Amino acid sequence: MASLAFAPSKIERLKELTRQLTVEEDYLMSFFQVCPDMLCILDHDKCIKHLNDAWEKILGYSRDELVSQSITALVSPFDLVQTNNAIKSLQTSKVVRFYNKCKTKSGELVPLEWNVVLSEDGFIYADARSIPHECIDCERARQALYASSKSNSSESNSSESKPTKSKPTKSPSLLKLFK
Repeated sequence: MASLAFAPSKIERLKELTRQLTVEEDYLMSFFQVCPDMLCILDHDKCIKHLNDAWEKILGYSRDELVSQSITALVSPFDLVQTNNAIKSLQTSKVVRFYNKCKTKSGELVPLEWNVVLSEDGFIYADARSIPHECIDCERARQALYASSKSNSSESNSSESKPTKSKPTKSPSLLKLFK
């Protein structure tokens, strides 16, 4: 009989905790929706679980069209490998920043700057910001230049000759990015 006397107070406590949780969830959802960036939560298969309204404003798809869709289905084929590599690198990095282009509902490509993080429970929290086309081209050029300088550095370190100072030259591969 004694356990029955405590049941109403436990039920009331559970109701209060549920109410508090609902209030906290409402606060978070309000914050999630007010952000002009495209925010989303992806599962371990890169499928969209939650997203804010900015997705519809920027890409033109409805929430129903995107929820449960793989994020890679929206990525330009040109950027797919880079995007998958960036997401894989979450295993060793806290936050990964990368650039790609995603397809709008009308078929246009929108350049995006992404910041993604992997949670302890395996979900990917992502923030994508629409950027001008020129920015993504500049970032790709910067990455190509960095990769080129790294490979040149490793080649010069492996040779026995003394390093020489030379004027920077434009790489043919870098020039292709601007055509």
